[in-house]
Amino acid sequence: MITQHLSIDKMQDSMRAPWIAGDFGAIAREIGAREAEAFVARMQLEPGARVLDIACGTGNATIPLARRGAKVTGLDMMPHLLEEARVRAAREGLRIRFDEGFAETLPYPDGSFDVLVSMFGIMFSPFPQPLFRRWHVS
Repeated sequence: MITQHLSIDKMQDSMRAPWIAGDFGAIAREIGAREAEAFVARMQLEPGARVLDIACGTGNATIPLARRGAKVTGLDMMPHLLEEARVRAAREGLRIRFDEGFAETLPYPDGSFDVLVSMFGIMFSPFPQPLFRRWHVS
C-alpha cells in the first residue's frame, strides 16, 4: 500500500479551493445573516466575554456578538471573506479582531477565550478532533 502525505501547505490550499470558486459572501448575505442573529440571541453571554468565532467568514455571527458587548475575534482561512467582515464591522463602528488562520492550528494560547463559536465552518475541517481536545469541547 502506498501512503501519500500532503504537506500542510497543500492541504490548506485544497481546503481553500471551494471557498474561492464562488461568491460565498453573497451566499452568506442571503442565507446566513438572519440565522446568525438568532443563534447569537440564544446565547447568554456576559458583556466583555472573550469569544472566538472559528471560520467566521464574512462576520455573520461575529458582528452580532460584538453588538452584544463581547470582545470578539474572528478567525477564517479566506482573506477576502475577512476583508468583507472588516468592512461590515467598521461600517457599524465595532472593534473586532479578524485573523487569518485555520481551525486545525489555532494561533492563540490556551485560555485566550471564554467561548468558542462556529456557525458552519468547523464542520468542513478535515481534522476537528485536535481542536476539540485542545479546547475541551464535547
